[in-house]
Amino acid sequence: MRVATRGAQPQLTDWLVLSLMALTVMAVGAPWIAPHDPASPLDLVHQALRMPGTGHWLGTDGASRDLLSRVLHGARTSLTIAFLGTVTALLGGLAWAALVQYGGRWLASALLTVSDALRGVPRLLVLLGVGAVAGGALSPTSLAIAMGCIAAPLVCRVIHAELQQLSTRPWSEATQALGVSPMRAFSHHLLPHLMPVLLGLGVILVGELLAAEAALGVVGLGVPEPAVSWGRMIQDAMPDLARAWWPLAVPCAALLATILLTAALAERLNTSLVIHD
Repeated sequence: MRVATRGAQPQLTDWLVLSLMALTVMAVGAPWIAPHDPASPLDLVHQALRMPGTGHWLGTDGASRDLLSRVLHGARTSLTIAFLGTVTALLGGLAWAALVQYGGRWLASALLTVSDALRGVPRLLVLLGVGAVAGGALSPTSLAIAMGCIAAPLVCRVIHAELQQLSTRPWSEATQALGVSPMRAFSHHLLPHLMPVLLGLGVILVGELLAAEAALGVVGLGVPEPAVSWGRMIQDAMPDLARAWWPLAVPCAALLATILLTAALAERLNTSLVIHD
């Protein structure tokens, strides 16, 4: 049984995947690629707000910190949060949907009611509340897990709808007639068919969580100093916006390019991955 195949235009998908992988490699290698310490000022008198040039390829910020170093380390933090949050959301939503599917009518009804209630609350508003309670002192790991837990009800609903469709397939009805255990039916028959949906959801969530982390950073509720994230860079650049545009443009361009990349990849996956029985 084949689960997914390429569509008619695989090359664009390949380039998008390679671009995202290259960005991830640069983020992982930030400690070795970055030319300067992202948190240490270079020279507050002579190096503050230097325009992009040969000495500093992306310029410096108001605290005379090298922006190239900061945007690389910011990618490391922001992508870590987005990826870890996405994994948390997918695993939590998948387990939630499995309980709805096999937990019996009363448990399924209760879990779906809770899922719908949580989905009705704006996720960014919940994150702002979590950040405010924590006083902007959440570690990247804690922030990522919080983001993933908040996104899990959406994943649950999407997976549950897909499971409802898969349960009407002839092979699914055959496994029930043969008395295959729910755990085995889910892991050996349903889960492979869910992989394209999970992959598409994961790519979409990475972009959404990047935007959410940036929003928290802008209002001062993201990762605390000395950690660097794209949201933190945007917040740091706001006081100097009247004097210099590049401290704000650099993290905004990196964030926008990555979100557009994930959106394009999600669109390509949606059209190129085809389920086969």
